[in-house]
Amino acid sequence: MTTNGIRAGERFRTADARSTIRISRSAFAGKGPAACGLFVVLVVGAAAGLVTPWAMGRSVDVVLDGGDLTDIAWLAAAMVVGVVVFAALSGLG
Repeated sequence: MTTNGIRAGERFRTADARSTIRISRSAFAGKGPAACGLFVVLVVGAAAGLVTPWAMGRSVDVVLDGGDLTDIAWLAAAMVVGVVVFAALSGLG
């Protein structure tokens, strides 16, 4: 497919896997602990982002099963903590 005589692959430079790995290695060269810390922060932040949808779904199940208000309060607290941790780690990462 061409646009104004330029093929799609020529319009924007695209990176292949080798060049992406090469550039990433050069960017993190000598920064192993920082790169590892960044990886941990991003993974834990992503996991914290999954707490809220899980707790929300669980709270619906608790209500439909006629559960106790205490269970819903704990799930609400889990949602708040999950959002705060997700926001903090996303901002840090």
